[in-house]
Amino acid sequence: MPATTASPLASVTRLLLELGGEAESQLEIAIETLSKRDLKLAFEVISHNVRLEELHDRIKDESIDILSGDLDKTLVRENLAIVKAASHLKRIGEHAANIAKRLQTASGLLPVTPAAQLTRLGLLARQILSECLDAYTRRDRKAATTASRHDREMDDLYSSLLQDLLQHIAADRTHVAVGSEMLFIAKGLERIGDHARSIASVVPDLTGGGK
Repeated sequence: MPATTASPLASVTRLLLELGGEAESQLEIAIETLSKRDLKLAFEVISHNVRLEELHDRIKDESIDILSGDLDKTLVRENLAIVKAASHLKRIGEHAANIAKRLQTASGLLPVTPAAQLTRLGLLARQILSECLDAYTRRDRKAATTASRHDREMDDLYSSLLQDLLQHIAADRTHVAVGSEMLFIAKGLERIGDHARSIASVVPDLTGGGK
């Protein structure tokens, strides 16, 4: 586990784990909003983002205080890894909130087939986030590498969705507006996967540095 109760990083590590849990929950609700087209859930996703921002700010403030102390290089490296991971989790929350906002506009108009593909993309993003956070928590380099290998799967699914959306829009120009919203949602889900993999990339900093 990252940091012990006696470590100067114990508090900030605890905050990061809480932030990770909040980000997972927010993404889960965003995906449920997409699959159920439930606008009440969309409001929940957006309001949820406030808590993520609060946790991120606390981590940043505590990390600055920690760095002002007398730490060895290992603890400094771990502290910086926590700050990096927190930044990516904050961005994941922002993307989830933006997805919910897009759904508020387009929910009742989403074509069935592309919407189902969006849900699959969201489920993959959630899987990547869960695996990357688990690898981070366990300081498991092998698991971090495995989680990061979803790149191709995510890219293939994203590319397929883009092609279907463009064909859908071309077949009926009245779908341009809703198609544009779906493109933004798809891009947001892809970016969530990117940020999750970036969290996995800092695991070496928790295990002695290096690749």
